[in-house]
Amino acid sequence: MRALFALLGVVLVGCSSEESGTESAPLDSGTAVDSAVAVDSTTPLDSGGVDTSVADGTTVDTSVAETSTTDTSAADVADTKPPLGAPITAPKSTWTWVDFADSTCDDGTKTGIGVNLADGPNVLVFHNGGGACWDATTCFTLRTATTGPYGATQFATTSTTLNTAIFDRTDATNPFKDYSFVFVPYCTGDWHAGENVASYVVSGTTRTYHHEGRKNVRAFLARLGATFTAPTKVVVTGSSAGGFGATLDYDLYRAMWPSAQSYLLADAAPLLKNDDFPATLRNQLYANWRLDKFLDSSCPACKTDMSALIKARAAAYPSDRIGLLSTTQDTVVRTTFSLGATAFETALLGLGTSVYDPTTRARYFFFAGSQHTLMFAWSAYVTGGVDAKTWIRRFVQDDTTWASVKP
Repeated sequence: MRALFALLGVVLVGCSSEESGTESAPLDSGTAVDSAVAVDSTTPLDSGGVDTSVADGTTVDTSVAETSTTDTSAADVADTKPPLGAPITAPKSTWTWVDFADSTCDDGTKTGIGVNLADGPNVLVFHNGGGACWDATTCFTLRTATTGPYGATQFATTSTTLNTAIFDRTDATNPFKDYSFVFVPYCTGDWHAGENVASYVVSGTTRTYHHEGRKNVRAFLARLGATFTAPTKVVVTGSSAGGFGATLDYDLYRAMWPSAQSYLLADAAPLLKNDDFPATLRNQLYANWRLDKFLDSSCPACKTDMSALIKARAAAYPSDRIGLLSTTQDTVVRTTFSLGATAFETALLGLGTSVYDPTTRARYFFFAGSQHTLMFAWSAYVTGGVDAKTWIRRFVQDDTTWASVKP
């Protein structure tokens, strides 16, 4: 059970404690995690001593013991283009927080998104990481997921880290430097994919947890669709929990922008095959996040094999490119999936060769190591003479030399 209490999906600053490194990335803040949880102990970039005003001073306001779930409806959410809301207006080339009255964190408080607009025709949406929880123990005792509130104050801290790698507009070799950026925070404990308000019994007391990450994404898209009416390219990405979220919610983005050239890039978020993704965990996610609401129709095989979602996405969107970044022995992911280092590496390589490689447009970049997340130190990871930055540039620029690489 130790593995099931690991903090899955935290976007870490630095490498695993097993290795030195230079990795840096945005983090959700404000979550206390029990010291018994197996996580990297690196200090978050966004901790402490930062002015709590939004980066440009602007806020845009739009207005485990026993578990049970309060929502027992069947698959009742239509994954189609939602009605559009008001477009977002914000200064160019600076981060601005946008409140959404129809969104929620785990505790019922409202949240929103950060935007950094550009004049170009392309959009990059990044889903933040920050753990996961799926029962009374993980959500309330161990607190293995980033919690709310997450609003303008929290984003003011996070935004100070959103200026490197994919977000670096000063880097002439960054393929995204002229894109509009969208930052989707994480405070629902459900890989951005939940459709449920769960009731968990903690020491005899019923506690409510809003696993409504997918509902939030749908709300965000109503205004993003009005803001970016006809983007040329849309890149849906995220690290760790955010990488899983990008994959799980990709259909919502494709429904909003069906004519855009689209790309799905998951960092440190491998949907392992069969029971390499433990059945016990998988069943908990289905039950308490209500993944069945959209996966039962779009990926019925996912109930027993989550890797089937990659095949389903590739089949549904044959013109899109799908990419996966991972180290071969990612400490956080392998611990959560109850796998030793060698077993995880075998499972990951098997996922690549049997799920990604047989498709025409899904590929992977694997680096020999145990670090968690690669995207925010993309030049530091080199496999077969190709660094992750070059691989990602080839990915999004439709370079014909883009291919899977592994040690």
